[in-house]
Amino acid sequence: MDYIGFLFTSAYATQPAKIKDIGVLNFNTLISSVINVILIIAGTLAVIYLIYSGIQYITSSGDATKATAARTGIINAIIGIIIILLAFSIVKWVQNSVEGGNPSNTGGSITTTPPTTGTGGGTAPGGGTLPPAPSSGGRST
Repeated sequence: MDYIGFLFTSAYATQPAKIKDIGVLNFNTLISSVINVILIIAGTLAVIYLIYSGIQYITSSGDATKATAARTGIINAIIGIIIILLAFSIVKWVQNSVEGGNPSNTGGSITTTPPTTGTGGGTAPGGGTLPPAPSSGGRST
């Protein structure tokens, strides 16, 4: 067996890995990415501040001024987290409306089919007719 010929045969050569096409970066994508990063950083800082204030509250050792300052920090951190979550929701809603999506319908799309006509079972919504009801109570014999 020819080992050198085996190594350089085109059938055994590997193709270079294809780089994934990320598409064109448009203004909407850039802005949404920047806002998402800012909100993630803000949320992380708010949680860190909440933990820090909680540790201050625990270690206040009965000192009323330290406990009050720590309690105020905890309340402020919780308010900040709520505001960040609301901002994130508003940004997602605006993104959906700008991109042409329906902001009130975040699920899949609703499709309708035209009514079909059956053999005399009644009138279906939309003007078609329903098939006749089975005579044996819905069971096949």
